Amino acid sequence: MYTFKAIFKDAPVNKTLVFGSVSAIFWSLFFQTTLKYVLITLRADNKGEGGIFSLYTLIRRYKKWLLVPALLGGCFLIADSIITPPISVASAVETLKMYYPSIPVIPIVLGIIIVLFFVQAFGSD
Repeated sequence: MYTFKAIFKDAPVNKTLVFGSVSAIFWSLFFQTTLKYVLITLRADNKGEGGIFSLYTLIRRYKKWLLVPALLGGCFLIADSIITPPISVASAVETLKMYYPSIPVIPIVLGIIIVLFFVQAFGSD
């Protein structure tokens, strides 16, 4: 029986877990793409600029009562950019534990993340 150690510790895979996971993925994609990007963010145009920060600027200028949703959108964007790289790297390194059970996951993940963020500062030039 397979387990999801990174997410659920040693929970066995069963029907409820699969349906819950697929549901979480579906609704996350629905809310992220349909509501946030298609209906809200893509309509924001701040002198040719786009995106959630452009939407924030427009809301501050014209619709002050929507300030809290705009701030939440900016927070979600920043939180997503902070949490996605470590989760991706941790999943990849943890997969190596199947072949090398004694591999130290956390130091390797920290090392890779530090190197990635250090190299990122130089851009793609």
